[in-house]
Amino acid sequence: MDEKIDLDSPKIRANPASFFIWCYVFPLYIERMFGYPIDEVRVMNRGNKMWEGHRILLPQHRDLLFDHRQKEREFEPPELAEDELEESSRLIAWSKTEERPITLKYADKFGPKRITGVVTRVDPIERWLVIQGEEDRKLIPFAQIIEAEET
Repeated sequence: MDEKIDLDSPKIRANPASFFIWCYVFPLYIERMFGYPIDEVRVMNRGNKMWEGHRILLPQHRDLLFDHRQKEREFEPPELAEDELEESSRLIAWSKTEERPITLKYADKFGPKRITGVVTRVDPIERWLVIQGEEDRKLIPFAQIIEAEET
């Protein structure tokens, strides 16, 4: 019963749909079903051969594992020094009064991002600003701003 699938066989190559399923869809299905990538399944320690192949996670446990892995990938913005904060606030005020574009580097959920545009609105009480880019507007909380630089 330990039969290997030969992806180069004429039977599989003749039907592109089955080739696509075996190469792309099946590994994603395995990852969704077992909760870990297909590469981890291939290198599993097969010490206890009777029970090792029967590892299936309950949907609740799979979702918890997925959430835990997502939280590990989240980006934490660094703490800024006092002079960096002053320089950023000076550039933000300059952009608002002169209506000149600046580049803001801010912390997104999974890493830092950059946006270039003119600061159109600043709310010091709720601690956020609105920057108008070439195509879009973005509301950025002060706590997420990492760096501001003149364009």
